[in-house]
Amino acid sequence: MPDPLRKWLPLIALFAIYLTVSYAKVILTVASPYYDGQDETNLHFTENAVQYRYAKMIAEGEGLPEVDTRIQHPEGVQVSEELTVTLERVSGHLYRLLTVFGYDGPFHTYSVYFIAFFSSLAVFPLYLAGSRLWGGWLGGLLVVCFYVVMPPAWMRTITSFSREDFTLTFLFTGLTCFGLSLGSHRERWMPWVAGAALSVAAISWHITNFALVILFAYAILIYFIYDEERQQIFDGLWPILLLLFVTGLASDLLRNKWFIVSSTMLIGYGLVAAHLAGERLKLGSRHRLGIFIGFPVATHLALSFGVGEHYRAYSHAFDVIYYKLRFGLVKPTDPTLMNYDARGMWSSSFRSPSLGDVWSMFSTLLVVSAGAAVLSARDLIRRSLKADERYTLYCFVAFLFCYIAFDRIQVFFVFFATLMAGRWLIILADRKAIAALALVAFIGYEIYNDTRLFITVHRTPGLERLVAWIRSNTAKDDVILTAFHIGPSILTYTDRPIVQHPKFESHIIREKSERFLNGLFETEDRFYELAKEWEADWYVYQASMGLDTSLESPRYVAGRTSVPSESALFRFQFAADRLEHFHLVYQDHYYRIFKVGDTPTSQPDVPYQPMFDLGIFSEKPGEMPSDEQIERVSREIGSPETQARIASALYVDGRFADAAAVYQRLADRRPKDTTILLATANAFDRAGDARNAIPNYLKALGVNPSLPRHRFETDNPTVFREGARMLIRAGMKDTGIKWLEMAVNLAPEDAEASTNLGILYSNDGKNLEARGAFERAESAGGYALVYLQLGLLDQKEGNHEDAVTNLEKYLSLDPSSPNRAAIRQAIERSRSFGSDD
Repeated sequence: MPDPLRKWLPLIALFAIYLTVSYAKVILTVASPYYDGQDETNLHFTENAVQYRYAKMIAEGEGLPEVDTRIQHPEGVQVSEELTVTLERVSGHLYRLLTVFGYDGPFHTYSVYFIAFFSSLAVFPLYLAGSRLWGGWLGGLLVVCFYVVMPPAWMRTITSFSREDFTLTFLFTGLTCFGLSLGSHRERWMPWVAGAALSVAAISWHITNFALVILFAYAILIYFIYDEERQQIFDGLWPILLLLFVTGLASDLLRNKWFIVSSTMLIGYGLVAAHLAGERLKLGSRHRLGIFIGFPVATHLALSFGVGEHYRAYSHAFDVIYYKLRFGLVKPTDPTLMNYDARGMWSSSFRSPSLGDVWSMFSTLLVVSAGAAVLSARDLIRRSLKADERYTLYCFVAFLFCYIAFDRIQVFFVFFATLMAGRWLIILADRKAIAALALVAFIGYEIYNDTRLFITVHRTPGLERLVAWIRSNTAKDDVILTAFHIGPSILTYTDRPIVQHPKFESHIIREKSERFLNGLFETEDRFYELAKEWEADWYVYQASMGLDTSLESPRYVAGRTSVPSESALFRFQFAADRLEHFHLVYQDHYYRIFKVGDTPTSQPDVPYQPMFDLGIFSEKPGEMPSDEQIERVSREIGSPETQARIASALYVDGRFADAAAVYQRLADRRPKDTTILLATANAFDRAGDARNAIPNYLKALGVNPSLPRHRFETDNPTVFREGARMLIRAGMKDTGIKWLEMAVNLAPEDAEASTNLGILYSNDGKNLEARGAFERAESAGGYALVYLQLGLLDQKEGNHEDAVTNLEKYLSLDPSSPNRAAIRQAIERSRSFGSDD
């Protein structure tokens, strides 16, 4: 193989892996139920939807507003100063650039490709670290391959447009380049690249502060443990601090949060100050430690009275860490033991993963990397572990413990776990081929273990219907009040202003969210005052607000242990008829929409939903059901058997419209179940809703034409007339005639039905019955075809004079009949018979 090709082949392979994993993410997103190539609606959710909206505004040339009152009505949010919008700016401007070169794809499709390809750039810093640490290109490619087949490396990217996916590459680059700058592979550019990458990360994702803590903690430990490495630590750290400082001054966001005097940065300054003073004054470790501690403490105390924005911006993260440590990672059942920020943050991806979750996400990688880490720890104790390998071990352990505390940190841990796994190439240096083959075998197993190729995409049920209703029934500037995680979809896909958003790095929105939740547990009047203060026109309520009893429920986050029966929340869930200021205009099995203020001029028809029926959950009227009742009913209410029992009970109780609504949902799920179809039709019929009853009757008959007529509990002649046609087409002529007889008896004025019945009689030679049917149709009047049939019957019976009269009357009523020539011949034939007489 030529030397140039041998040199470039590993990079070609790396790029091929990058393309493969990027396209795999695209394929998984496109295959999800939320992607539609023609419609962007609901592709992105919660924070992702907010970021997508801003990126699209830039892509379309609109730009970002200085103050956005549509995302946080009425006071607005200062976008550049309060929110990280680097992802939005980069993706939006790149889209504009691509359009210059002829790209014309829809922005939501572009967003899928952008985030898939950008997030996959993480393979490049991983390859750099793997190849430098583990003996060249083989080590680099193996750790990259192990990384891309593990679910945490790609799973969260599906249908995502997140700052996490955008920023991780910069964070990994910064962390790895700093680590490499400490070892034998260090180069002068590495600290500067690390600083630049971490600076971009700092303006892109607020969790960058957490990564900086991990990095600075390592620098402090090594600085005070290994005297001989102090200069190396200083050389690797000061460029990072300098670039972060400059970025902190240049960025509106970081200036607003006083990033340059944050606790993290003060710690970094303290270490630099300790080193500079210590080297100049030849100080020992104790004095250097005093400077390191004293400088940030003194600076913090000096600034604490004037600078509080940074601490308020990240207090929710600090609080949840404190309470997790306090309660040993076990969430207390009593919500009053924590403050609001901690209760709100200790949920979802900020929970601790279970052992099953850990194994499901990391499987063999956990075993392989843990084994390498144990042997690295042995070498550390023996003081034979190289500096850069020691840093890798530190990151592996640090992010492992952080992952145990916060499930979301899996995206960091998988990077360093795969990097640590590559150390087997060094551990088994004499058997490197065996080590490489073993790693390939594990990678192959993870590819084979495709049971984990699931899409963890979470959407609240019925979101697409909710968005569609709001688009069609509200004005452009109508303000929507709802929970913070629902609002972004409404804002992004309907362009209606919302009251609160999920960007909780803004302490203002956290305070607003707390007021919103507390208001729900107070009286309706108090909640209405909040809605008026925020100028809300509509309130969107979801069933989980009242029915969730978990440790992540709204009641837990609000610090409540129960829902008072006099609260607004109870009325929104179970007593909408008792509301005075909120008027129910829409509901499905999960959402309710209320008009705030005056009663709507036209009250829409709101279909019944068992989820909001207190009688389904409790036998005590006016009282909130117990948690046990809520959990039991919520668990069972979705099953077809339970739904059928509910519908039957409603039917017996005379609530026919409500029963019909439940039966219809069952019929939609079981379209071949004639029992459900008939029950649906009968309920609609008893409710006086013939428009919905008739198609369900006919669907039931179409599924089973042998259904007994008595099961059709209706007197609607249309059902029997149309049913007769279906039966005759199905070859059941005799049954069809009986059905048509029923239709004629129920609607003697239906000339068409009587005529059709007469034709059937005539075809069977029952001329007397046929004439009776025709004469009945004639008496109804206005139906031309009956005279044709009477004329033909008269002609058949030899009554030629009457035949001529009836046939001519038919032609006078229907002069454009396509059979006009044939009828004229029939008339002439009857006349000839008359002249013979």
